[in-house]
Amino acid sequence: MASIPSAPTAASAPLDATALRHRRNRLMLCGVTALVSAAGIATSLGAATAGELPAICRIVMGVVGLTAGALLWFRPTLGWWLGCAWALAQIPVFAWSPAGSPTAQWPSLLLGFTSKTVVNGTITAYSAIGVNAVGLVLFSLYQRWRSSADRRAA
Repeated sequence: MASIPSAPTAASAPLDATALRHRRNRLMLCGVTALVSAAGIATSLGAATAGELPAICRIVMGVVGLTAGALLWFRPTLGWWLGCAWALAQIPVFAWSPAGSPTAQWPSLLLGFTSKTVVNGTITAYSAIGVNAVGLVLFSLYQRWRSSADRRAA
């Protein structure tokens, strides 16, 4: 004789709500990661086809971000590690040309210093160093999602 599953009790309802909230948060993090990565690829595609090294690096970063977003859904632990590495790689900004930093995705918000030397209307020297605030925000989102997952598991 097959057993009939019991109706959910009041004690099991919060667990279901917590699991549902965690799944929704994971889906939102996957979406943000995919959106930022796809935007980084789209905005760098033209410059990458022209052979600009920073744009090619940004496309590679975008592919890493898309992979992290997909893995976050299918293999959450591995996706979390790759997503954290992707977000951390965006934080330092080093640019040697006006094409921008090779690690910053779109959008990016530079908190730092830039230097540009122009001779006869041509840029002869350019450098930028600083911190990308968007990378900090993405990393904090990954950390917040992981801490909620750890609380849920405890």
